Amino acid sequence: MVPAEGSICTSSTRRLTTRSSGRTRASRPVQGTGRATRRAAERGRWAYMKTAALVLVTFFLARNAVADGLPLKDGRYPGPVIVFTLTATQKTVIERYRTCQLERFKTMNVYTPYIFRLTPAQATALAARKGFSPTVFGVYETYRGFNDAGPHWNLVLRFSPDEIEVPLDLVISDKEAKAEHEEQGWETSNPCFPELTTP
Repeated sequence: MVPAEGSICTSSTRRLTTRSSGRTRASRPVQGTGRATRRAAERGRWAYMKTAALVLVTFFLARNAVADGLPLKDGRYPGPVIVFTLTATQKTVIERYRTCQLERFKTMNVYTPYIFRLTPAQATALAARKGFSPTVFGVYETYRGFNDAGPHWNLVLRFSPDEIEVPLDLVISDKEAKAEHEEQGWETSNPCFPELTTP
């Protein structure tokens, strides 16, 4: 309802006073003012912020679930490691693993990926740091961008064409590795490595 000409509206009383008659009559509430309306607006903003936060948390959890590899930085492990130079034989083993097993992953993923061995000198150096050295390791060629979802234990990370690093906090004994291996259900043999024997 539009006030008659000559009327004024005072927000404190929310009443229209007609100057000519001096009578007062109630007007409709003005939208968007008042304590209750402000509270409703604040509740709406709070609900929006909670929803936005929930969406962000869900997004990051889903992202981490999909990309749940090792926490690498430029292909390197951020924790304590021991670095070794690859021998020609070790490079050949890694090349065979990549071309024989990884390139045929859909049919070869039932076989163990633990195919890499340290040299006696490398194993001795690792044992000096950890107290033992496992028999076999898995290989991630991180300089090629490879990173697996895991689980992660006894790994060598090839961070350059000529070097590898062993993350020390992922090294476990052969007994523990055997239990982990059985839990994964991999066959201990590997047609790409017929000479392989795993503990």
